[in-house]
Order: sequence, then structure tokens, then C-alpha cells
Amino acid sequence: MQKLLLLLMVFIVTISSTMAQKAVTGNVTADDGSPLPGVTVVVKGTTTGTVTDVDGVYSLSIPDGAKTLQFSFIGMKTNEVEIGDQSTISVTMEPDVIGLEEVIAIGYGTVKKKDLTGAVTQINAEKLETESTANMTDVLRGSVAGLNVNFSNSAKGLSSASDMLIRGETSVRTSASAQSSANAPLIVLDGMIYYGDLSDINSNDIQAFDILKDASSAAIYGSRAANGVIIITTKKGKRGKPMINLSASVGAATIAHTALDWMTGPQFIDWRIAGFEANERHQVKKPGYYDSFENSGVDLDTWKNYDGSGAASDLDQIWLQRLGFSPLEITNYENGYSEDWKDIMY
Repeated sequence: MQKLLLLLMVFIVTISSTMAQKAVTGNVTADDGSPLPGVTVVVKGTTTGTVTDVDGVYSLSIPDGAKTLQFSFIGMKTNEVEIGDQSTISVTMEPDVIGLEEVIAIGYGTVKKKDLTGAVTQINAEKLETESTANMTDVLRGSVAGLNVNFSNSAKGLSSASDMLIRGETSVRTSASAQSSANAPLIVLDGMIYYGDLSDINSNDIQAFDILKDASSAAIYGSRAANGVIIITTKKGKRGKPMINLSASVGAATIAHTALDWMTGPQFIDWRIAGFEANERHQVKKPGYYDSFENSGVDLDTWKNYDGSGAASDLDQIWLQRLGFSPLEITNYENGYSEDWKDIMY
């Protein structure tokens, strides 16, 4: 009897599972009608899925309540189709073509990106408009793979191509300055080789950067292109009504370390004493060596003779010199003068 009940329960569960799913079939084709094998077909939001066979046909058991099928394939736009009551779903996938119609400057002219064979990277005006910078090199920094741009402490930014490097160093020199110059990329501004200061180029006037990174650029510029080429194309006038563009940027500056607790004069002296006791450790054989005479716990002659200062009469000077104080600091201490650095800094 127990075995019969167990078999009946298994039968009921199997029927329920079967009723909770339904089969969906179909075929996937390209926009020219050819079948697409290997297309991924999944129920959106789940891991339930399959792939199309060599004829572009698929069959998938989907759970009850599934709403959307998702079709994806490399180089094609992802399709999403509502399931509803359909049992047969066929789709046509479109190519996902991105940026292949962009025009790239390659030195002797322009070419569409899809027809380009060399290693060229472009930064166009749309990306430049989002940058708030006075120097064009700030736009290039971190924007192009294989292009390294140094930092500058100067307000005007980098001024020389020797501060940039394309795909590593290819020449070796004895000095650092000669090494940088020997590996500097070639700068071309509107078709002319540019030897001037990079900070003189207004970043707002730049239409696009084209970075030539492979050896094919040598066919255009010769050996000077051995370290790569950065082609700068500036904006040109356009037909139509005059247009005025206004750009503005707003920033906020706050003081750092506002909560820093600065030491007082006595705290600074205690800090110096702790440092000398931890490093030089003269107090081990000379008790009270780093303490003032009043706090040393030894007689005056013993304390003074620790460092041969027996003839000296200025006890504060003897003590503070052991702590590495400068003559000005000793004078300020003896005159009772201290500075509130927190008030000065903030």
C-alpha cells in the first residue's frame, strides 16, 4: 500500500511539472534570410535557455509565467519578444554596427573607420566638450589605450611632446631628458608638423584627436613617426546662421584636515622626548638625559656632564639641544613664545 501511494505521488508531481511548462519553437535568421546558428535564446530574468542549431532552429521549454524571450548573438542587436500565448516565435536579427562610418584622419587624408587597417584611435569633439581643461594634454590622459601622458605642476600644463609616450619606449639614451625626447610622438596640427608649445593650442578649438600607434604611420611621416603620431584637427567654419556657444564650470574647494588636533608647545616637547628615548635610548645608561633638570631625578653636575656641558650655565639650552631643537626654537621657548599653528593654517 505504501509503495502504491509513493508511486501515485510521483505521478502527480510529474503531471504538475509538465503542466507548468510549455514548449516554444522557432527559427532565427539574419536580415538577408540566412539561418543563424549559435544564437542564445533565454527566458529573460532566468537561466532557462538554449541555442539555435545549424539551421537556426531552436526549441525551448519555458516555465509558466514567463513573459519575454531574449535573443542575443555576437555582432547582432539583442532582440526581446513577448511570449504571450505564442508557441512559435521566429525572429530576424539586425547587425549591430557601431562607429564604422566615422571619418578618421590618417595623415594623407581621411578614411571611414570600417575601411581602416592601421591601429588608429580617435577622440572626437563630443568627448572634448565634456572636459573642463585649459590644456589639451589633460583630455588625452587616460582616454586612449597605449598612450601615457605625464602630469605637470605648472598652471599651463604640459608643453612638450616628450611628456607623452605611445606604446612604450623604443629608443635608449644616457640621460633622462634625451630619453624622453627620443621617444616623443610626432605632433601634427591640421596637416603641419607642430614643434611649438602644446599649451598654446586652445583645447576649445580642437575638433578631434587621431592617434596613429603602429608602424604604418612611417609610410606617411617617415622615421619621425617611429614613436607614433598624434594628429590634431581643429574646428572649421560651417555654413548657416552664426552660433554662439557658452560654457561654464563651477567647482568647490574645502579645507582639508579641519579636524586635525595640533600639538601645543609642551605636547611637542613630550613627543620629541618619546622619539629620542625610542631611538637613541641614552636614558638607559644616563637616567633623565632627555628630561629637564627639574624632572631628571639626578644632581645638577651629573645631569650637565652627560654630554660634556659642565661649564654651561643655560640649563634650558642644554636640555633642548639634546632634543634636537634649533637655536631659534630654543630662543622662542626661553622667551615664552609659541605659535598657534591651527589658527595660522585654517
